[in-house]
Amino acid sequence: MSLVSVSSVADDKPLEIKVTRGALEDVSVEHFFPDTLTVKPASDMAELLSSVNGVSGVRMGGRGTDLIIRGQRETQLNILLDGAYLHGGCPNRMDPPTTYASGDSYDSISLIKGSQTVLYGSGGSGGTVILKRNKPALNEQGYHASYSGVVRSNGEGGSISADIAGGNDNGYIRFIGEVADVDSYEDGNGDTVRSAYESRSGSLILGAQLSDNTDLTMSYDRNEERDVLYAGANMDSPESNADIYRMKLEHQFSHSAIQSLKAELFQSNVDHLMDSYSLRNRSMGMYAPSTSDTTGGRITLDAWFGAHQATFGVDYQKNSRNGVVYNYPANQPMGQLWPDVIIEQVGLFGEVNRRLSSLDQIKLGLRYDYITANADNVNTLFMMTQTAAGLYGTVPHQQNEHNIAGFATWQHKLGSDYQLAMTASRSVRTADATERYMAKNNWIGNPWIAPEKHHQLEWVFSNVGETPWSISAYYNRVNDYILRYKASGKDRYQNVDAEIYGADLEYQYPINHQWLLKSSLSYTVGNNVDSNQPLSRISPLSAQLQALYSATTWEAGVVGRFVAAQNNVCLAASDCGGLDVTKTPGYGVVDLFMDYRLSPAISMAAGVDNLFDKTYRNHESRDDVFDPIPLQVNEPGRSVWLKLTGRF
Repeated sequence: MSLVSVSSVADDKPLEIKVTRGALEDVSVEHFFPDTLTVKPASDMAELLSSVNGVSGVRMGGRGTDLIIRGQRETQLNILLDGAYLHGGCPNRMDPPTTYASGDSYDSISLIKGSQTVLYGSGGSGGTVILKRNKPALNEQGYHASYSGVVRSNGEGGSISADIAGGNDNGYIRFIGEVADVDSYEDGNGDTVRSAYESRSGSLILGAQLSDNTDLTMSYDRNEERDVLYAGANMDSPESNADIYRMKLEHQFSHSAIQSLKAELFQSNVDHLMDSYSLRNRSMGMYAPSTSDTTGGRITLDAWFGAHQATFGVDYQKNSRNGVVYNYPANQPMGQLWPDVIIEQVGLFGEVNRRLSSLDQIKLGLRYDYITANADNVNTLFMMTQTAAGLYGTVPHQQNEHNIAGFATWQHKLGSDYQLAMTASRSVRTADATERYMAKNNWIGNPWIAPEKHHQLEWVFSNVGETPWSISAYYNRVNDYILRYKASGKDRYQNVDAEIYGADLEYQYPINHQWLLKSSLSYTVGNNVDSNQPLSRISPLSAQLQALYSATTWEAGVVGRFVAAQNNVCLAASDCGGLDVTKTPGYGVVDLFMDYRLSPAISMAAGVDNLFDKTYRNHESRDDVFDPIPLQVNEPGRSVWLKLTGRF
């Protein structure tokens, strides 16, 4: 896997972001240059990553951007929060997993595009996001501390975060905390978009070195969201809480084919509340309390068997979800979000890497998953006479799946600068709790839905010389694609055959030791093969141009983001029955930023987003329920931001 890392000069141990652009190892330019990924502040991790080439996000408000990688989303992506899986408490995706992860709460991010690993759970056809915390780097006095503060002009408010650690060679204790309070922003027209939110989070990490070869880490995270407004939903979220518990044991072996062992356990609990009245000055409406609890663990071994480098292991995950929607003030049940749903997964996996020669290398992966899904509360009455089983058509029984996935990658060097790689893969994604068991009169799950089978080919050709570039193309044929569609005013799910294909291009040109030009292009197409109609919410052609400057004590950049119109749509109001709100016009937006080191301990970053105050919207974003004309939620207009970072 090729990893490209960028970092900011703001901290002595800055956030590291690694992006897998295929099977090849890219070589970055010799000198460091800034990147908007680590300089520009973001509301959560998904917003931070949405500027990566081939990655976009679904906006519903100011919080909870939902990632899309190469046209795939939701549980087509595997997202690990320092080894833990978290499934949000809202079936409408108010709180995807990245909502509970701020950019300052993790030390590194690995973003793997496509299906190129079997190590991180079943599925992952669209990609994998791995957030990690590292052992803190302590100074000679045995501590490390840093802080950061952000203020914004559009959506007035900001955030304050701190990272404090202390210890010695035998162990450490670390605290990471963040508080954010942001008002609703204005779009380029000066119209207010409902997007305000309050959030606070805290993490306590304890690490102990049990022996020269053994380390134990335990952690607890608490995340609280308050008064979160959503322009793209019929409800807001007055309260949402997430607790994550983790325990990790790592051991290094000596004089053995087995090099290391890692054992991990986690528990994540989400309590979510949404309603349509408390934050909208209404005397009646609906409210929906829900819970989503996930328990799991994994054991992974790294080993050398002759010339073969191998990683293999076993993992387990159990997700339990409950949720009911009530009317207010009568407090009568109107439907079931998740009628006591339990989905369990047990997986066996392994990857083997072997260098065939100085020019050729292969990597193979294989995975087996046994999955069970069941809903125990499908006969409870709501709306006086209705039940979940009645909406499904009959009482569903436990569903069992035996899923096999794998990949094969061949990498070949063409001289000193050029590399070629090809990956063939199969990944299987089981349906989530919402797709299986949602039970409302206008939104009905399919308990008998089959899992998606993704069969992908990806080709990558790159130059790793003085002006590095890469071209990747991919084709994904999906059997039993899980399609959400509208029929007779109801959202339903069915299996269809589909295809998703596209290309990513990236190019860097260092003008001199101080100036670097970067450009990227991404193109994705998604089709329902059965109906010969487009898939909904597919990202249009997009490009990005960056001019970056780096000096001794300061850095700066100008970024142009250009997105084409999306006319290849499947509209909800048409016979197609899709989820696209409307055709979306193209746009171009310019951002500016700079980062200046005031002293060895303090740095200041500032920028202007949407410099020319454009009114624009992403095609993938939700429809603005407050707009009488069907349109997606608009992006923010011009916004000036300032970020101060220090350490001591």
